[in-house]
Amino acid sequence: MSYQQLSTPSAAGDEIRVNENMAALGQAFVFAHDVPDDTGLVVGFSGGTFNGATLADATVACTDAATNYVVAHRTTGALTTATNTTNWDDAGTYGRVARTVFAAGVLTFHDERFSSGGIFDHGAASGVAGDVAGPASAGNNNVVLFDGTTGKLIKDGGPPPFDVTTFYPGVMTASAVVVRVPVARAVSFAANFAGSYGTASAAATASTAFDVQKNGVSVGTATFAAAATTATFVTAAGAVVSLLAGDVLSIIAPATPDTTLANAGFVLAGTR
Repeated sequence: MSYQQLSTPSAAGDEIRVNENMAALGQAFVFAHDVPDDTGLVVGFSGGTFNGATLADATVACTDAATNYVVAHRTTGALTTATNTTNWDDAGTYGRVARTVFAAGVLTFHDERFSSGGIFDHGAASGVAGDVAGPASAGNNNVVLFDGTTGKLIKDGGPPPFDVTTFYPGVMTASAVVVRVPVARAVSFAANFAGSYGTASAAATASTAFDVQKNGVSVGTATFAAAATTATFVTAAGAVVSLLAGDVLSIIAPATPDTTLANAGFVLAGTR
């Protein structure tokens, strides 16, 4: 909005315009620095209407050679100050008003009413932002999931899944390439491919090992034991297998294929 301007040179009625402009600011003056009430290490603050209550002008006594953290109680509007940040960081109970820094009795005033955690930051008062509350911390680039059915709570859903699936119909041929996939983004597979599966519709006659490769180099195996229709996975040295964008993941059948193992399918469970 455009506030009323004073005349140049001043003219009759300018004091009315000033008063009307001041009235238009309304609640913006509450807890503002009231300079005429400053004296020594005592700092003045303006009263006004806050949360339906009328607050009187107030002062707080500060400490020299220190940063003083001035807060207002979100319910009562009472002002307090301290040189520690205990109440300053309790955004649910207190709203930040100002930081007053004294050096040899000289005041530097920092207005914090509209800053994050300030007395007019109502999201901080309820402990939520945008009416959604989340955990105190989360893994970088992890998936965000709703926690419960309210739509107002979220949780860390862990890394995004990246699963590689493949199927080879019938009995394997010698050294068949079961899968060969270039990855488009970085992906990791847990030690011993934990969470991965390999199954077949017909069991192997003898132990049959498929070679899992990264860029043509073996990084693990998927082995069907004799008479088994499920595979056991092992990674080299029991280590995590990590691929970067452009790396190629392959599964290669044995050079001497089993004569009965058939319709083998694999899913490698990875995350990115």
